Formats: sequence, C-alpha cells, structure tokens
Amino acid sequence: MFYVVDAANRVVEVDLDWDEFLLHNGGTAQSARDQVLGRALEGFMAGDSTRMFVRVALDAARLKGLTRVLPYRCDSPTERRHFEMIVSPAGAGHVRVDHRLLRADVRPTPGRPWAGRTTARWRCSQCLAVRQAGSPMWVGADRAAPGGPVAEDVCPDCARRLFA
Repeated sequence: MFYVVDAANRVVEVDLDWDEFLLHNGGTAQSARDQVLGRALEGFMAGDSTRMFVRVALDAARLKGLTRVLPYRCDSPTERRHFEMIVSPAGAGHVRVDHRLLRADVRPTPGRPWAGRTTARWRCSQCLAVRQAGSPMWVGADRAAPGGPVAEDVCPDCARRLFA
C-alpha cells in the first residue's frame, strides 16, 4: 500500500487498492480513498511524537533526496504484524510512502497486550515497545505487562534509526 503527500503534507494520491485494504483491515468510512485525498496526513496520526517522527522522515526525503526504510509494528487483535515504511522523494516536493508487510504472526492471546491496566504508559508508534510511567526503560510489546490507557510516543531506538 502507498500514498503520496505534497509539499504541505496533504495526501494527493493513494494506492488503487486503498479501499479494499481498508475493508479487509476494519477501517472506517472516514478513511476511504475519497475522504483521504486532499487531507493533511497528520490528521490520521495519534500523538505528537509520532507526528514529529513522520514529519522528519518526510522532510529528510525532500531535503536530502534520500529514501529511508523504517521498520515498525502495527498489530491487530489477532496478529503481530511487522511492516516497513519506505519514504522516497517523488519530485516537486512530493514524497511517496510505501508500507510493506514483512510478516504476520498469530498472537497467542487475542487483544492488545496492554489492555486492562490502569497506570499510565507510553507506546512507541513505530515498534510498539512500551514504557511504564516513572520508568526510563522501554520493553518490547510482547514482554510488557498488560496495561490500560496508552499514550503514543517514539522510543529512543526508533528515533536513532530515523536520524541514522
């Protein structure tokens, strides 16, 4: 799946199979192709850290002319899904972002591993690592204790990959 954003980071093109992907993955009508085109990409992201992470990746493609491959996780209730995001300059200030599924593993227990906990936590929007409130340590999503409310962030390892 791919999309292209213009110099103002508005979505100007999406994959022809966009709506089929949306239906297959439980998306809503708000994310249909005709609703996405012309809208700001950041409106589809949760958390300031995630927005900044993606903005830096887009700006690097524009300013440095570099293609970057950034791994991330996007789990479903039944699968652990490992993706890569390929961010490439597309001319005239446009940037193309491709998302490629690398692998999907069946989750041993349906649902999110952090569901049900009441303490505040942060989840990396790229790799899904989790950090408990008051702790500097990030742990993999599969090793994290179950939790409740989660705020989006970007862990130091993913931030380093972006700036490498």
